[in-house]
Amino acid sequence: MAVRETLDLGYARLHVLDATPEGFGADYIRVYIVDAGGPAVAVIETGPAAVADRVAAAVAEAAESRRVEIILTHVHIDHGGGAGRVARILREQGLEARIWAHPRGAPHIAEPAKLWKASQEALGETALLYGEPEPAPAGTVNAASDGMELAIGGARLRVIHTPGHASHHQSILLEPAGAHGERILFPGDSAGMYDPGSQGLAPTTPPPLRLDMYRESLRRMASENPDRIAFTHIGLGPAQLLETHRWQIDVWEETAREALVKGLDPEKTLEVIIERDPYTARLYEKLGGSPHGYRMIINSVLGFMGYIQNLLK
Repeated sequence: MAVRETLDLGYARLHVLDATPEGFGADYIRVYIVDAGGPAVAVIETGPAAVADRVAAAVAEAAESRRVEIILTHVHIDHGGGAGRVARILREQGLEARIWAHPRGAPHIAEPAKLWKASQEALGETALLYGEPEPAPAGTVNAASDGMELAIGGARLRVIHTPGHASHHQSILLEPAGAHGERILFPGDSAGMYDPGSQGLAPTTPPPLRLDMYRESLRRMASENPDRIAFTHIGLGPAQLLETHRWQIDVWEETAREALVKGLDPEKTLEVIIERDPYTARLYEKLGGSPHGYRMIINSVLGFMGYIQNLLK
């Protein structure tokens, strides 16, 4: 897997990989490798199992003989489905590899059978495209506490628990070990999905959504004052997108409430959202033509509608 681009942050190099499986129909998943010149390199996400071999090859090339710290924002199979296989391949090549996940998610990386079953029920054919996760090698999976830091040479990575999208979600802040340097936030699915080309932005809010937690997670991430955001879906963007996204989810919530009163289905609700929210409209142009991309967007609508229905019970 070729590196899509490399950013020189001064204190570290950030390699960006495209981890979208063949057949998805749109550019959709990123994996990030952080090399700060220390005894370990860090990998943010692994992508799905379907691309694990290619991701492992790119990571091994970047790591050379160093330890690999794999940090997952959460265990959904488009983000961490390849973690077990990547760790196994690296270990077979003689590299030390550790996986870090939220305490609620870590058991599903060690033994993903229940995760795979739930993924198939939620995603259907898209789950098959992502591929079935394999169990992580014994002793490789670790629980990442809120505020935990990993030092990797001239950089450190700090874990921030950010529930809402999922109870087992965490975000990662990359910052220099010294006083100066750009700070990069990896929000996983806790701040939406963003396409740098079109500047399209939309929520990643499948059921069961906890919108109150999602909002609090956005507030907490914004309070860290990052310089840039490295989205798993789909690329890097400015930190101001956190505020844009806070406005956006207000629009989505209001529209979903009105839709439920009018008896609109999720597809019609999405049409109204697109009319009101230019950021979603732009992202829909990129992803909507792919049945898998469309599923991701409509699942976000379903999350809002389900959350409001639960409030009204």
